[in-house]
Amino acid sequence: MVNMMNPVLSQLMSLAIREPPQNPFQKIIEAVGLGSTILIFIIVFLIEMLILSVVIYIAGLMVVGGRKATFSDAFKISFLGTVLGGFIYAAISLFVPLIGIIVYILIWLALMKKYFETGWLGAIAIGILAVIVALALFIIVGLFTVGLVLLSELLKDLLKVFV
Repeated sequence: MVNMMNPVLSQLMSLAIREPPQNPFQKIIEAVGLGSTILIFIIVFLIEMLILSVVIYIAGLMVVGGRKATFSDAFKISFLGTVLGGFIYAAISLFVPLIGIIVYILIWLALMKKYFETGWLGAIAIGILAVIVALALFIIVGLFTVGLVLLSELLKDLLKVFV
């Protein structure tokens, strides 16, 4: 008997029979081991906290000045906002995602208000400036990275000419 099935339907059925795709984190864990994966996660988390702290510190200096804005307070805001805010956002967003986002933003603003000893408007100003500072830093780092890549390509081409 000849298989008269539509080729598209046949392809879809073969896809359905295949195993589901594996979690990409599972591949990383298998490649480097669980301990190394946890260590890499902690290092990346601390680097992110450091970058976020610098951004919040710069924004805090611009709004409330050097007396109230310290780097240690910026780090506390970054850490608590990320960890505490993240857990609360995840819990609330299971039920009402929009409320989760609003509460998450309010947690960040409350942390800025408390640690930088400012009012709600000052906290909002710090938050807006933090976003602007982060965007500026990302653009500068991006342009620097593109410049390095272009320079390395230019050097490769020059070496090919001389070799």
